[in-house]
Amino acid sequence: GSYVDESKMSLSDFLDYWFDEYVMLNCSYYTQISRKTTIKFLKEHIGNYSLKALTSIRIQKFINDAYKSDMAYSTLKLRVEVLKNALKYAVYPCEFLKVNAAEHLKLPPKKEEKEKTNIIDLKTFNKIIDSISIRQTKFKIAFLLAFHTGMRLSEVCGLTWDKIDMINKEIKVEHILIYRDKEFFLASPKTKTSNRIIAIGPTLLKILELERARQIELRKEFAEYYFIHESKKEFVCCHNEGKPIIPNTLKF
Repeated sequence: GSYVDESKMSLSDFLDYWFDEYVMLNCSYYTQISRKTTIKFLKEHIGNYSLKALTSIRIQKFINDAYKSDMAYSTLKLRVEVLKNALKYAVYPCEFLKVNAAEHLKLPPKKEEKEKTNIIDLKTFNKIIDSISIRQTKFKIAFLLAFHTGMRLSEVCGLTWDKIDMINKEIKVEHILIYRDKEFFLASPKTKTSNRIIAIGPTLLKILELERARQIELRKEFAEYYFIHESKKEFVCCHNEGKPIIPNTLKF
C-alpha cells in the first residue's frame, strides 16, 4: 500500500483509512453502511484532532456532551464502540499509536426510559391488508409473511421458494436480500442464530399455495423475460416479472 505519515494524520483521515483498509474488507454490506454513518458523525465532532493528540479526557468530553444531548443511548453506545475499535486498529496492526485512548472509557449510566412499543392488533392489520389493491398482491404476500412468521423485512424479501417446504409446513430462513448498484444479492443473516426454521400455520400455507400457483402462471406468461436470479432461485415476494421486492419499498 501507499506510505502513511501518521505524525500528521488527523482522526478524520485515520477513520477514512480504517474504513477502507478494515471495514470494507471484513464487514458485511449493512455494517459498512452503519460504520460510514457513524464515521461521518465522529469526523464532524472530533475529526479535527490529530490522531496522536486524541486523549482520553477529550474523548470522555465528547461522550459526556453526546450523553447530555437527545441522542438515543443505543446510538451513543454504538458510536463509542466504533471509535474504540478504530483506535484499537490504530494501535495494532497499524502501530500509529502506542495506546488506545478510548479503551477504558465507559458510558454514563443509561437513563431510565419507558420505551413504548407500537403493536399492531389484528383489526388494524386486517385494515392494512384490505387497503392493498389486487394489483399490489406482491406487497400483500410480504406483509402476510412478516405477520404470520415474525420474519424481518430483509428476510421476507430474500425468501425463495426452495426454502418453503409445503409438505412439512416449514420455512427455512437462511438469506436476506441486499439491493446494491441495481443488482440483487442474497446474503447470510447477520448472526448464526438468525438461521432458523419456522412452522407454517394452515392460513399462511393456503396463502402460499395460491401465490405459488399464481406465479407459475406468470412465469409461463413472461416466458424468457421472467426474472431468474443468478443463483437460479425464485423469490416468493416479487413483481409479476419475477424481480424481488426490495425491503425499502415495504417501509411506511
